[in-house]
Amino acid sequence: LAVTPLLAASGYLFAKMSADAVGEGQTAYAKAGAIVHESFSMIKIVASYGLEASEIERYGEALKAAVSSGVRKSFFMGLGMGLTMFVILCSYGLAFWYGNKLVR
Repeated sequence: LAVTPLLAASGYLFAKMSADAVGEGQTAYAKAGAIVHESFSMIKIVASYGLEASEIERYGEALKAAVSSGVRKSFFMGLGMGLTMFVILCSYGLAFWYGNKLVR
C-alpha cells in the first residue's frame, strides 16, 4: 500500500510515453503512405518522366523517419515497462523485509 503512488506514477509515465510515441509513428507512416498514394495515382507521369528512382528515394526517406520513431517508441516502452517492473519488485522486497522485521 505504501508504494502504490510510485506504481501509479510509473504506470502513468509508461502510458504517456507510449501514447506520444505511437502518435509520432502514425504521423510518419501517414506521410510515407501519402507519398505512395501520390506516386501510384500519377503512375503514368512518373513512368513517362522516368522518376521511379526518385519516388523510391522519397519513400525511403519518409520511412527513415518512421523507423526512427519506432525505435524511439520501443525505447520508451521498454523504459516504462522496466520502471514499472522495478517498482513492483522493489515493493515485493520491501514487503519481505518488513515481514521479516515483524517476525523477529
